[in-house]
Amino acid sequence: MSRTRAGALVLVAGLSAAAVPVLAAPAQAQERSTTRGSMTLTVSQGDQLRVEGQRVRVRGSGYDRSKGIYVAFCVDNGPGQQPTPCGGGADTEGRSGNSVWISDLPPAYGTGLAQAYGPGGTFDVEISVRAQLNDDVDCRQVQCAVVTRADHTRSNDRSLDVVVPVSFAAPPAQSSGSPAPDRAAPAAPPAGTQPNARPPAAGRPAPAQPGSTITDPAAPEGAAAAPEQAPEEPAEELPLQEPVEGAGAAPADDADDTFTAAPDTAPAGASGPSGWLAALGAALVLGLAVPAVRMLLLRRRARGA
Repeated sequence: MSRTRAGALVLVAGLSAAAVPVLAAPAQAQERSTTRGSMTLTVSQGDQLRVEGQRVRVRGSGYDRSKGIYVAFCVDNGPGQQPTPCGGGADTEGRSGNSVWISDLPPAYGTGLAQAYGPGGTFDVEISVRAQLNDDVDCRQVQCAVVTRADHTRSNDRSLDVVVPVSFAAPPAQSSGSPAPDRAAPAAPPAGTQPNARPPAAGRPAPAQPGSTITDPAAPEGAAAAPEQAPEEPAEELPLQEPVEGAGAAPADDADDTFTAAPDTAPAGASGPSGWLAALGAALVLGLAVPAVRMLLLRRRARGA
């Protein structure tokens, strides 16, 4: 490979590397510390804590090893005031993970539960923190802190109170768009009118509404209007049964043996279902009589033969 070509490749590689954007390293969690006298308390992350909860590392130094303490997450009530309430309360069993009991001289029941100090009154533990301290306290509404305070054997001793205030990540911002205005409900139609009714065409009277009355323009003033009556529905017509031809029937061209079926109209004066039922019964009787008459005629012809 010639030197010119090698130099060109190096130049291209350099330009490509320069064109790649440099990604900024993610911001690291910032520690936060508070010092009181000889005591220093340090929390691995002091802000932007996860609302749903997370573990934080807590380190201390310079504490009086003759006094037991709790490392806990509590409400900060201000200088000289006991930090309380705390998440999980006083964890004398070491199970909740919300606080840690540190003591070189615990009571007999605390043996195996309390953690001893390190050299020079030091400790290095982890506790859980979350925005909802309990059912009544939200640490986004009140100031909460990682603290040390005297254990339950000397709960009124405020000399061991060291407070490191912390904060949680803000909730996601809501959309800035303004809500859509409420649309006014359509006005109700006047009483006695049907919804979605179209106005009558020019020159035509408006159709009468159910339950309304019709007034005759020629009637004298003050005369009572007769209520509109609904048209009567025609009675349902029942089909008549056609005559049934039986076995051995005579040929259709024998005029003497033919029989005319009853007409398809109801008898005079019959009206309603009862009249139609009577007509249907008569048709059935006549239909059954046709085979019998034909059979009788055939027998007579047979004898005459």
